[in-house]
Amino acid sequence: MSLTVLTCAVIAVTVLAICTAEPIEFKTCANADKTIDSVDINPCPKQPCEFKHGMNVTVTVNFTAPTASSQVTSEIFGIVLGIPVKFAMPNSNGCKDSGLQCPLASSKPYSYVQFFAVIPSYPLISLDVQWDLKDENGKYEFCFVFPMMIVG
Repeated sequence: MSLTVLTCAVIAVTVLAICTAEPIEFKTCANADKTIDSVDINPCPKQPCEFKHGMNVTVTVNFTAPTASSQVTSEIFGIVLGIPVKFAMPNSNGCKDSGLQCPLASSKPYSYVQFFAVIPSYPLISLDVQWDLKDENGKYEFCFVFPMMIVG
């Protein structure tokens, strides 16, 4: 597959994800500024979001950067009994294939788009998920928590 076809496919999937995403209610993390305008998750027609093994999920976060950043890194944690457990991310580089172009400018709005797969090794569980994007100094660009269930 040529690079042009692959690029067009990524753009088409991103546009489709943004157009069909479901806005969710979320909480801003305790140590983070309120920088998020909206969080859209596809599919998540109701909360808690219910995901099945093998499902691909698209997360779109519309936010305003609190500071200028040359590099950003994303993380996902499942919060089980109050303990954050880090999930593996296919792409933790927030500057690559996420809709962001680094460097980020302070006070400018951005849309971060990321995909993740609900892999079969995840247990059937109900939990809160924390998703964050940090700058090169470890300061949050955004951080939010939402309820999720992995169902059979």
